[in-house]
Amino acid sequence: MANAHDLTRPDGPAQFSDDAWVEVLSAVDRTYADLVSYQEKLERQNAELQEMRTFLTAILSSVSDVLIVADRAGRVVQVSRSLATLTGQPDADRPLPELFADPARLAAVLQTVRDSRKGAALEAELLTERGTEPLDISVAPRLDDRGRVDGFVLTGRPLGALRKAYAELTESHQALKMAQGFLVRNEKLASLGRLLAGVAHELN
Repeated sequence: MANAHDLTRPDGPAQFSDDAWVEVLSAVDRTYADLVSYQEKLERQNAELQEMRTFLTAILSSVSDVLIVADRAGRVVQVSRSLATLTGQPDADRPLPELFADPARLAAVLQTVRDSRKGAALEAELLTERGTEPLDISVAPRLDDRGRVDGFVLTGRPLGALRKAYAELTESHQALKMAQGFLVRNEKLASLGRLLAGVAHELN
């Protein structure tokens, strides 16, 4: 391998040999190729994370594990098996608001649905054997043949586990964005190094 500096020329300053410049440019090219490959890998991972995020969002908006049917007075008539499993009791023939940690809020929503004859949504804490379970609840009125409110149908989607998974996915997405920013900075430095090496080579 040739010496990094050629000191045999008395008529000028020390200069890099052609072999040294070739080695430098080759190293820059390898670094740039590695960075491009790393960026492509990050972009694939980003696409997979985005797909998972969309999938979890779809689950969050479509899963319905809890079903409660109540009469006009707001007393529970029938519940789904999933609700009975969560609460540990059938929960039929009791005031609907008593199933939740904030009964006054749910009673106010029921009154709003009764007055407007339109559905409503809220988040509420279901009382369970192990504490409370956050639910995204949709309240729909049951109308009789005269169009009067004859009862209510509540569907609830558990939010606890999905929120945790969504938070973890969001953290992974943020970490990936930081890694992509770091990659962009490295690519700029590699491009700058390549440009400087080319300029120096032309000057020589």
